[in-house]
Amino acid sequence: SENQTQKLIMNKLNVSYVVLRKVLDKLIEKIKLYNEQNPIILGGITNLSKLTKQ
Repeated sequence: SENQTQKLIMNKLNVSYVVLRKVLDKLIEKIKLYNEQNPIILGGITNLSKLTKQ
């Protein structure tokens, strides 16, 4: 399934696997950086326990 999706993207954009991997790696790097700079804060153990009880 993932392999078919990659092939479809490569065909639609007319790029090689290497180019696709570089773009995806760069995107993942940007997402990780964003998440480090803007962490999701649950508000401590109280809110975490409320979330788990729902």
